[in-house]
Amino acid sequence: MRASDSTSRLATTLLGAAWLLTSCTLGTLDHRACTGSADCRVFGVGSVCQADGFCGAATPEPRCDTTYPEDLFTRPEAYPNVFLLGTLYDASLETHVARAQAVQLAVMQANEDDGVGGRPVGLVLCTIAADLSFDRLDRQQAAVSTARYLADALGIQAIVGPPSSGETQAVFEALDADAPRVLIVSPSATSPLLTGLEPPPSDSSPGLLWRTAAPDSLQGRVIAQDMIGRGVTRVALVSEGGAYGEGLSTVFRAAFETLGGTVTAMPYANGAGLNTSVRGAAAADVDSMLFVSSQTSDVVDAMVTADVVGWPAGKGIFVTDSAANGDFLLGSASAAALYPMLRGTRPAPASGPVFDAFTTRYAATFAGEDARDSSFTAQSWDATWLILAGGTWAQSQGLDLEAVPIARGLRQLSAGVSVDFGSGALAALRAAFASDSSADVRGASGELEYDPLTEETVAPIQLWTIAGDATAGFRIEPGEVIAP
Repeated sequence: MRASDSTSRLATTLLGAAWLLTSCTLGTLDHRACTGSADCRVFGVGSVCQADGFCGAATPEPRCDTTYPEDLFTRPEAYPNVFLLGTLYDASLETHVARAQAVQLAVMQANEDDGVGGRPVGLVLCTIAADLSFDRLDRQQAAVSTARYLADALGIQAIVGPPSSGETQAVFEALDADAPRVLIVSPSATSPLLTGLEPPPSDSSPGLLWRTAAPDSLQGRVIAQDMIGRGVTRVALVSEGGAYGEGLSTVFRAAFETLGGTVTAMPYANGAGLNTSVRGAAAADVDSMLFVSSQTSDVVDAMVTADVVGWPAGKGIFVTDSAANGDFLLGSASAAALYPMLRGTRPAPASGPVFDAFTTRYAATFAGEDARDSSFTAQSWDATWLILAGGTWAQSQGLDLEAVPIARGLRQLSAGVSVDFGSGALAALRAAFASDSSADVRGASGELEYDPLTEETVAPIQLWTIAGDATAGFRIEPGEVIAP
């Protein structure tokens, strides 16, 4: 699907179809003095403390003009008590659109269950795509800009996203020093380096950077073991700069060299560097290239470059979860001749009753679409439910729905009464918290067991290849699953 098609589909399938912030108004509300935007929240979504010291409408942000419910911006006075969440995604990518829909589905189900402590839940969706129709920002810059808008202009306490590790680190560091702080729950940022961004957490002082995707510690070791097991002992490691590339590369290299392999490092920082590194890998005396990037577009460019330079027959290409999706297959179609040489890893796809209920409801809500066709949809749904569950715990303790109390609640979700996310989950959580202070939750991506010392979870890794042909179509072919 082309980027324009993906953006168009978002506008028609998200039930909060696009509403411009320019229509925001405080209507006939009083002209109230303020010292900070928190003083203006009583007027509803989009009311901020302006430079003149009075409440007024927030400056429009076109990147964040899609909401659920659809009139969240056009009738802010109708939602004075809304528990507002935000999500950051790339509207130019089909895979990211699916993740945004998964977030919205969780919000819809929460509202069917009387919201969080009786408060309705709202959602603001912000695209971080590099798109000149908005501005000249790249994706990381757009992620920081929109996250600041969500926090400063809209007073949002929790954000689902951003998608990549580098963007997640940039957003977290940009918001970490702000007051009030914001809870970040990424469904797809997997760099081990993110774990060290905060001091050791505790129940009273929880971390504010969480994720429903496990760190790449296992994935790096699985790649190394798979290569050595197939007789691959010399690897050109082409990796992006930043948290994802550096984190996964470090884990892989340590494991690969311990097993007797040798690594030729070829990092890159931009598009020109990517092409140079891939060309260097093609010419190097190695058995395979391991290409590490969190950006699907980078993996597409690497495949196209490899095809153009005439990738040597018999030299393997190994990629990671950023290529395990339809956007990669569509973008790299011109290099399909290299698919037989390609091998990859990804977090193992979910299964089980919660996952089945999620995919069934997803298809019913979004015109028959299959959530299994896109990566990290289950983790996106789970990330939203984690925030909702943490907020439910905070309210059960008489605490405000703010970042730190919600994060404290996240630490109470790995033991106790069993609760499955989905329809009816908030009522079950309220009952569980009334009799106990914790619950043992299960999401669409599996058991959400978090280590209290790291606030990280674990998950199995699956090997994959590409099957099919140009006539019948190509597909991601699942392979062996390796448990933690």
